[in-house]
Amino acid sequence: MIRSLSCLLVPTLLLAAPPSRSLSPEAVVLRQLEAYNAHDVEAFAAAYAEDVELFDFPAALREPKGKASLKVFYAQRFKDNPNLHANAKDQMLSGPYVIHREKVTGLVDRKDPLEVVVVYLVKDGLIQKVWFLRPDKA
Repeated sequence: MIRSLSCLLVPTLLLAAPPSRSLSPEAVVLRQLEAYNAHDVEAFAAAYAEDVELFDFPAALREPKGKASLKVFYAQRFKDNPNLHANAKDQMLSGPYVIHREKVTGLVDRKDPLEVVVVYLVKDGLIQKVWFLRPDKA
């Protein structure tokens, strides 16, 4: 019941309060995580810069590249994984960097949760770069 209610309210609240350049890096990353969990691709993408880059640590550039591709990729990901959910188990802040240890559940091709460390670089109120450190890909 609470999850259903939050799925209805979070997207409305996110759209009512557009991204602000004055938000802290922590608040920007939290907003995108909430939108991810609500499967709201528009609010999710709103947290990202137009030319966002995602990397598999340390430097392998990955798809999607840019906000337009990010929206297409995550719209399909949300559709294919209706129970997709991530939560930040740990968080560390360092200037414009937000570092999470996240647990991702609801992936249809995985029975066990995916544990991943994610490093977000936030500048001017938008996520500019993201690095994914996955133990299963080390």
